[in-house]
Amino acid sequence: MILVVVPHPISRLGYMRSQVIGQFAFLSSIDLDVAIFSEGSSHDKDVELFSLDLSAKGLRGYFVESSDYSLVRYARSILKLVSLIRSIRPEVIYAREIWGALIAFVARLLSGINTSKIVYDVRGAVPEEIAFTDLSWRGGCKSSFFSLLERLVVVNATMLNAVTENLSSHIFNKYGRRADVIIPCCVDSVPLLDDASRVSLRKRLGFGETETVYAYSGGLNRWQLFEDTIELFARISAIDTEARLLVITPERKRALALLSNKLSSMKYQVVSVRQEEVAFFLQSCDVAFLLRENNVVNRVAFPIKFAEYLSAGLPVVVTDGVAEIASIVQRENLGLIVSLQDEDAFRVCEWARIVTIAREEWRERVRCYATEHLLWSCHRESFAVLYG
Repeated sequence: MILVVVPHPISRLGYMRSQVIGQFAFLSSIDLDVAIFSEGSSHDKDVELFSLDLSAKGLRGYFVESSDYSLVRYARSILKLVSLIRSIRPEVIYAREIWGALIAFVARLLSGINTSKIVYDVRGAVPEEIAFTDLSWRGGCKSSFFSLLERLVVVNATMLNAVTENLSSHIFNKYGRRADVIIPCCVDSVPLLDDASRVSLRKRLGFGETETVYAYSGGLNRWQLFEDTIELFARISAIDTEARLLVITPERKRALALLSNKLSSMKYQVVSVRQEEVAFFLQSCDVAFLLRENNVVNRVAFPIKFAEYLSAGLPVVVTDGVAEIASIVQRENLGLIVSLQDEDAFRVCEWARIVTIAREEWRERVRCYATEHLLWSCHRESFAVLYG
């Protein structure tokens, strides 16, 4: 039995559902017994539907009532988790994020059942991300506090998973311990490409078949360089009059405000869709942007967008800020690496022209890489190390 501890209302978080439920649905499909513990109200329709979705995937769901107060929320989680550990006696507790791991450690101790091993999934450089997000002295204090918590979790976890080798080295340099396995952000499957649906969707979005459609998918946080993406695309569209941009983001109003300052409304479309619909909309595009700052947060990261882009058949325009992905792109010829200089617009236009001429060849190459490396099923041996 694996007990998955996620201290969030996962039923409402598309990215979290994709990354947590995806991998454990795969493990359930190969006969591992998995239960998901997260926040959720028994009166919430989303939670009811989420429970049905879990059952359909062979997973069990357990929920604790949320609260507007962090201490109350964590106390409730610990008490509920103590009871759950005593009841189902998991062999493994999978903990996601620092608070999830701390809740798991405390609950396991209070349950009196200390035979459960704890697998901590290191998703990124959390203290450093906090420092980049909040540049004030409060941000620095919070970052230092989270470094102390992270040390406690990393040192005491039974097993560690990291999303990149760079992240494993980063953890080793800070705390003297490497990850036991590397499992990147993956997708459940590589969807079938339906050319008729693709043409229909492009027409619905206002894109012509001869136009080159660039994709941006994700949030608008500072480190995701959305405004730099707009700047680069503005220079591209000045060179290539048939260049178009599709933005898929939950922050539609803000994206529209930023785009309207730089581009004609004829040049772009912005949509907000459910996580499970992202792949369908991406298939209407030709290439995709994955630009990031060159800092420690991005050097150790593996954005899920990379797997989503490739599985949809889109080669990527990427900066070397996402170090491991840039290395993969260069080694496997999956896209173009740029440095956000003025001349990059000409390079991207020429490269995109080559891609559109040999579109099927590029689609096949990037989808093949996704099939061989970026599906959960590709990492069966690593899962075996973590869960036996």
